[in-house]
Amino acid sequence: MTKRSLTRLLAVAGVASFLGLIPARADDAVPEYKIAPGDRLEVKVVGLPELGQKALVDINGNLPLPMLGSVKVSGLSLAEVQDKLRTALSGKIVYRRALDGKKIPNIADVDEILVEVAEYRPVYVNGDVPRAGEVVYRPGMRVRQALSLAGGQDQSAARANGNLVNVFDYGSARDTLMLEFTRERAQYWRLNAEIDDNGKASADDLIQRLPQIGGADLVAKSESDLLAIRTRDWQNEKAFLSKSADQAAARTKALALQFDTENKGSTADADEFDRMQKLLDKSLTSQNRVTDARRAMLISATRALQIGVQLTTAERDQEERTRNLTRTVDQRRANLMKERDDSALKLAQLKARMEANDKKLVFMGGATKQILGDDPTKIQITIRRDGVDGVQTIAATEDTLLTPGDVVEVVLKQGVDLGMLGK
Repeated sequence: MTKRSLTRLLAVAGVASFLGLIPARADDAVPEYKIAPGDRLEVKVVGLPELGQKALVDINGNLPLPMLGSVKVSGLSLAEVQDKLRTALSGKIVYRRALDGKKIPNIADVDEILVEVAEYRPVYVNGDVPRAGEVVYRPGMRVRQALSLAGGQDQSAARANGNLVNVFDYGSARDTLMLEFTRERAQYWRLNAEIDDNGKASADDLIQRLPQIGGADLVAKSESDLLAIRTRDWQNEKAFLSKSADQAAARTKALALQFDTENKGSTADADEFDRMQKLLDKSLTSQNRVTDARRAMLISATRALQIGVQLTTAERDQEERTRNLTRTVDQRRANLMKERDDSALKLAQLKARMEANDKKLVFMGGATKQILGDDPTKIQITIRRDGVDGVQTIAATEDTLLTPGDVVEVVLKQGVDLGMLGK
C-alpha cells in the first residue's frame, strides 16, 4: 500500500462523506468543555484594560494573571473560571492613569469580567494520512475537517488521476469554508451593531442570520458577548471624555465671571485714581491718599490680567477636550467602518470560493460513487479523548464532532481495492 494510493483514497473518502455516501453517527454530542493545560485564555475586565490578558494554562493547570498570581483553572468550565476570577477580584483596588498622569484608584467591577478561550489545544491526527501531526482546533470542528488539514492536496496523485485533479476532500473543504463564512458573518453583524450603537443586540438575533451548521451557536454567543463588552467599554470611555469636557466648560464659565468682576473692579480703581489725582492738583487731598489709590489700581489691574491668562488657558483646554471627544468618536466610527468593509470583502471572497467548490463537488460526484460505491466501512476512524475516568476510545465517522486535545487515528482496511484509484 503506497503513500500515493492512500492519499487518493482519503481524498475520495472525504468527498463521499460530503455527498452522503458515509452516514453520520447520532452519538457525537460533545459534553461541556473543561479547561485543560495548553489552552490559552483571554480575560477582559470592562473599564480596566490593564487587567486584560491572554495567558496560557500551564502544565499544572494554573493561569497566571496580574494581581492574582497563578489561579487553578484546569478541569473547570468557562463559567466556573469566570466565577472564580470574580471571587478573586472582588474588592481588589487597581490604579489607572488619567489624562494628567495621575493614578486613579478603581475597584474592579466583578460583574463585568469576561473569560474566553483565545486558543484551544490542538487536535492530533495520525495513521493513514499524508501529513500526521497537530491540527489547530476550531469550535464545531468535525473529523472530516481535521483530515482535510492533515492531508491537503497531493499534487502528484492529482496529476496521476484525471478524475481527481487538484482535489482532496471537497466536502470537508466546503465545511471549513462554511464555518469560516459563519464566523465572518457574525463579525460583520457585530461591527454593524457597534456602528449603530446597538449594544443590546442578542445572540438569538444573530443565530437567525447565520447558516445552521454545527458551532454556529458558539460563534453567535462569542460575538454577542464581545459586542456587549466592547459597547460597555466604549460607553465608559465616552462618558469619561464627555465629563472631562463638561468640567472644562464649567471652569471656563467660572473664570469668565471672575474675569468680568475683576475688570469692573480694575476700572473702578482706575477711575478712583484719576479722581484723587485731580483733587491733588487742586490741593484738596494728600499725596498719601493718591499713592494708596495708585497701589489699589495696580493690584486690581494685575489680578484682572492674571485671571485673563487663566481664562485663556481654560478656554484652550476646553476646546482641546471637546475636540478630543469628537475626534475619538469619529476615529472609532471610521475604524469600525473600515473593519466592516474588510469583512464584507472577505464574505464575498468566501462565497465565491464556496460556489467554486460546489461546482467541483458536482463534477466529482460520479467518479467518487464509482470508487467507493455504497461501502462506508473502508475507512476506520478512532478518537482517543481524555476524560474524567481516563482516556476514552470512541468509534467515529467523518461527521463526529471533535474536542480540543483529541487524537484521531485513521486506518484504511485491507479490503480496499487500491487498483480502482488508477482507473
